[in-house]
Amino acid sequence: MQVEIQELLAQIEVLSQEKVSIKKVVEKLEIQVHEYNVQIQDLNRTVADVTGAKQRMHMENQVRGRGEAELATLTKQLTTFPAVVLGRDQEAERDEARDRVRRIGQEQGCQPA
Repeated sequence: MQVEIQELLAQIEVLSQEKVSIKKVVEKLEIQVHEYNVQIQDLNRTVADVTGAKQRMHMENQVRGRGEAELATLTKQLTTFPAVVLGRDQEAERDEARDRVRRIGQEQGCQPA
């Protein structure tokens, strides 16, 4: 019976050591879980920042696109403007020449054809 008691005490000692060892492993794993949670929170913040930056860039690109379209329209208007002005000037000169010819014809007593 004494031998059985010693074997049981030895088994209890082994189990106690294993229990302590398991507690240490559990503590290390809990620390790792906490560290992973911190990393996950950091990554979530980074994702939120990147998403916000992406949305801002998308909005800026839309505004820039509208600005580019307006700029293209203005550029087209400005490139056609000199031709319009030149055409109006030429038309005005023709009108003035016709008026002069009529006046000269009227002064000379001629009727316009």
